Amino acid sequence: MSAGEQSDSASTLVEHYFRHEYGRLVSTLTRRFGAARLEAIEDAVQSAFERALTAWPRQGRPDRPGAWLTRVAVNRLVDRLRKARHADRLEANDLDEPATPGATEDMLVMLFACADERLAPRARLILCLKLLCGFSTREIAARLFMTSANVQKTLERGRHRLQLTWHKLPPPATATADPHDDPRLATVLQVLYLLFTEGASPADTIGLRPELCDEAIRLARILVDHPRGDRPATWALLALMHLHSARLPTQIDREGRLVPLPEQDRTRWDRRQIAAGFECLHRATRSASYSRYHGEAAIQVEHIIAPSFAETRWHEIVALYEALEVLQPSPVYALNRIVALAEAESPELALERLGELALPSWFRNHYVYFGALGELHRRTSHPERAPAYLRKAEENAPSRAERLLFRRRLEACAGST
Repeated sequence: MSAGEQSDSASTLVEHYFRHEYGRLVSTLTRRFGAARLEAIEDAVQSAFERALTAWPRQGRPDRPGAWLTRVAVNRLVDRLRKARHADRLEANDLDEPATPGATEDMLVMLFACADERLAPRARLILCLKLLCGFSTREIAARLFMTSANVQKTLERGRHRLQLTWHKLPPPATATADPHDDPRLATVLQVLYLLFTEGASPADTIGLRPELCDEAIRLARILVDHPRGDRPATWALLALMHLHSARLPTQIDREGRLVPLPEQDRTRWDRRQIAAGFECLHRATRSASYSRYHGEAAIQVEHIIAPSFAETRWHEIVALYEALEVLQPSPVYALNRIVALAEAESPELALERLGELALPSWFRNHYVYFGALGELHRRTSHPERAPAYLRKAEENAPSRAERLLFRRRLEACAGST
């Protein structure tokens, strides 16, 4: 192997460890040194990975990369604290092991800390991306369509909140029989759901962001392997993530256009993700507990098991959305039920039921609503009403992939007249 190939291989290895070790290092060092030094801890961890980028290509990968990164980060942090005359009595060897039960506990403490209900949902997500997933301010800004300055301000507020509450957090082992009796667990699940949804939704110009989906699944796996997270709702969320991930490779075509479900190539759906999803759903149904994640996962199952779009059990999907509306009323669930009703019965009946819905005004001005209305009209005996709605959907859609889809449907309307 040439020197250049060795360097590329080492860089790839460092990147792999960065995604998998960053959150552990930040969490463990925060426990040992305190949340008041969080920014210094982040800098020390970043420095450890930067040093790995230069050292590993020359010296080769260490036998225990996690321990190597831990030692370098601790030494860097201790040096900085000594210079600031705040040195802790901590030896680097005390943090030598990269993957102990304590390390997992530390990550869970950080995950629950980031899910502070007094923070805005977007702030919780940003803290998770930064502290547990290792995303830079610029990467977070690009993925969440924010300016770097606003991300930085949100991080500063989030760190301040975390510093105030860190010592009050109960240990992760504190578990209750049901997540409804554990509000912080319910919030953690919401954060992971939002993280996955961000990745599975088309971004402005870069399509889907599977790396966000992967991080959500990774964190959910850590959570579900712990007694506090080993709950039906957590397993249901993990099932939903795996089943949805199975279809991601078919959701954007080569031109960057969103591919609707009827046109997706089902032979390309990821069978490993499907198998993982079914296994998680089996674990999620060990009790009578039922959450929104159970409902959404069950809908994914209906799509997965259908031999074709036409053979989908649409009446079952309508019933599942009805149950979700009772469990957690949402205009999104209501609209999705109407779309499923169009397949189960007819677009005409769906339009009639849509007109009966008491939807909030903000949702009636949302591009998703316009898109559904346009598509329903396009399939009725009055397709001339569709273009106006589809144009509004195209004008307001936040991503190129969705705009291209609506444009294609507009062209189909023009071709049929």
